[in-house]
Amino acid sequence: MNQRNDKVQLLDRRIAAYSIDVVLASFLCIGVFLLLTPLSMYISKEELLSMTGNIDTTVTYYMFLFVYFLVQEMFWHKTVGKKLLRLEIIHKDRKKLRMYQLVLRNIFRVIDVVIIVGFLITPFTSKNQRLGDIISKTMIIEKRKKNKNTNSTEGKELTT
Repeated sequence: MNQRNDKVQLLDRRIAAYSIDVVLASFLCIGVFLLLTPLSMYISKEELLSMTGNIDTTVTYYMFLFVYFLVQEMFWHKTVGKKLLRLEIIHKDRKKLRMYQLVLRNIFRVIDVVIIVGFLITPFTSKNQRLGDIISKTMIIEKRKKNKNTNSTEGKELTT
């Protein structure tokens, strides 16, 4: 397969992984909401709003997504969607990922989604990086299956 097809395939897999994660995070968010709903019987709407600071539902959802992605990336360098599609986040220079990089990635994920520019530039970058990846100096690689002879895994960097 040529490099252009590899790049398109990686982009397709990134989109699919993100879609899986958003659906899963949405179900988790709904689950949390349903668990908290019985509290509304004991707390007035005014008290609830004063506790939450009158946070808009959309802002709450984006905060939930931020935490969903950040926690998984901190511990495993991947999310459920990336794991299912054998993708992993790495430092672009193959150094150890730092916490600030993951926080930056996720802050810019919100910007990428809301403004859309971050996602629109992805196909035009040499390593299929969205704005958050470029700023945080990270990239996504395809995680290859374990090599039976060496019992190790290798990442496949897909570039043009």
